Amino acid sequence: MNKFLLTLMGVMMLSLASTAMAQETEYTVKVYNFSNSGEEEALRELYDGTYGCTFTMVSGNGEWATGYSEDWNRGLIWNRNDGKFKQITGSLDDECLAYGVSNDGTVCGIYKDDNNGAVASGGVGYMVPGLWKDGVWTPLELAVPKSEGDVNGEARWISSDGRIVTGYIRDYFMRDTDGNGVLKKKTPYRVCVWIDGKLQPKPDNAPNGDAFGQGYYTLYPSSEDGSVIAGYYEHPTGTRAPAIWINNELRLIYGQEDIDINLEDQYWYDGHTTCVSPNGKWAAGYFSPTGTYYDNIDFYHDIENNITTEFIGGDPSYIMNDRTLFYVGGVMYPDGTQTTVPEWLTSRYGSAGDGSELPQYILSVSHDGKTLAGWYPSYFEGGRSMLPSVISVTGGTDAINSATHDASEVVMRYGVAMADGAEKIELFDAEGRRLAAANTSAITLNGQRGVVIAKATYKGGVVKSAKFNLK
Repeated sequence: MNKFLLTLMGVMMLSLASTAMAQETEYTVKVYNFSNSGEEEALRELYDGTYGCTFTMVSGNGEWATGYSEDWNRGLIWNRNDGKFKQITGSLDDECLAYGVSNDGTVCGIYKDDNNGAVASGGVGYMVPGLWKDGVWTPLELAVPKSEGDVNGEARWISSDGRIVTGYIRDYFMRDTDGNGVLKKKTPYRVCVWIDGKLQPKPDNAPNGDAFGQGYYTLYPSSEDGSVIAGYYEHPTGTRAPAIWINNELRLIYGQEDIDINLEDQYWYDGHTTCVSPNGKWAAGYFSPTGTYYDNIDFYHDIENNITTEFIGGDPSYIMNDRTLFYVGGVMYPDGTQTTVPEWLTSRYGSAGDGSELPQYILSVSHDGKTLAGWYPSYFEGGRSMLPSVISVTGGTDAINSATHDASEVVMRYGVAMADGAEKIELFDAEGRRLAAANTSAITLNGQRGVVIAKATYKGGVVKSAKFNLK
C-alpha cells in the first residue's frame, strides 16, 4: 500500500474520531401502575382505600421501588426485571409499612412482629423497625424495650449499598412534663442511625423533643452517606418545625422557638423537611406559620451555606443533586423555571411514556434519573385516593461519543448552547447523564452549574461536542 493511501486512511480515522458517527438508540419511557402492570385486580384491591397506596423510594440503581398502603398496613415492591408489583409478606398478618429499598432489593420499614411466636394471628403484636429481604423480616436494634401495640420506631431510609439505615426510635430523656421543675424519665422519639445493623449511640447533645413522623407519604429521607437526615422536630407543646439533622446536629429551618400557649395570638405551627439530595447539599419542604396549610411556605435549603429560599410551587417531594426539585404536579429547574413532569421527561428522554397515568407526586428518583416513583390520584365518589406508579426509562445512549469535547462549532452564549446547522442538540453532565435534548440547533440551559457537555448531531449522523464549566 502506497504512502498516499496510508496518509488518507490516517486522515479519515482522525476525522471519524473527532466527529464521531453517532450510534444511538432511542430512549423508551414506560409507566408501571396497577392498570398496566399485569397484576390481578385483587392485588389492587389489597392496597386501595381512603388514602390508597404510594411508592416512597427508588433504589439508587433504579432496579427497585417500594411503598405501602397506610389504610391496611401493607407493603409493596416493584422490580425492573419483571415490571410487576408484589406484596411484601413475612410479618404477622402481613402487616407492614415499607419505606426504603437498597440496590439488592433489601427493604427497610416497620412491621408487625409476633415476639417469637408469642402473639397469634390477629393479635396486637409489636410494631418494630426492621429490614425485609426475600420474604423475611429482621428486627433492628432498639434503645428501650419494645412495647406491645405501640410504634416502637421506624426504619425510614436505606443507603444504596444497604449498610446505612436511618429512622427514629424511642429513647430515654429527662423532661419537666408538668412545668414544676421536676424531671421525669420519658421515652419520646429521636432520630437514629443503624450501620451494618448496629444502632449508633444517642449523641450527648440529642434535643429533648420528639422527632416523629406519622401520616401518609411522610418521609425521613437522607443523603446517600446518611450524614443529613430530613424530617421535623416536635416541640414539647406539639407544634412542629421543619428540620434537618447534620451528623446528629439539629438544625431548625423554621420554627426555632416553641409557642407560648398562654398567649392568645400564638398559633400552633407545622412544617416538614420532606427531601434531601443524595449528595447532601440540598433540602426542601414546607412550613405553615398558623398550622392551617392555607399559608404554606414552600422552600429549598442550601445546607452548606445555611441559606433558605422560598418559592411558589406546592409540597416539595424530591430534590436532585443539581437542585432540580419535584413537587405536586410539577418540576422546578435550578434557575427557577417550572414545568410539568411530562414536559421534563420529554425534554430529557424524548417521550413522556405510553399514555398511562403518570405519577402526580414524585417521591423518589434513581441516581441516574431514569427511574421515578410516587403516586397518581384515583378518584371515587366523594373523594380521592392514591395509587402507586413507577416511571422507568431504558435504552438510549448517555455516553458522549467524542472524547475531547472541543468542537469549535458548538458554543455557549448567555445560557444557550448552539450549533449552527445541527438537527439535534443535547446536554449532559460530567458523568454522561443526559440533562435535556431538543430537535433544534439551540437549547436553553435551566440553571445547570458545573461541567455541562453540549452534543450536536448533524445531518448524516455526524456528532460534535464541546465541554463547558458553568459557574
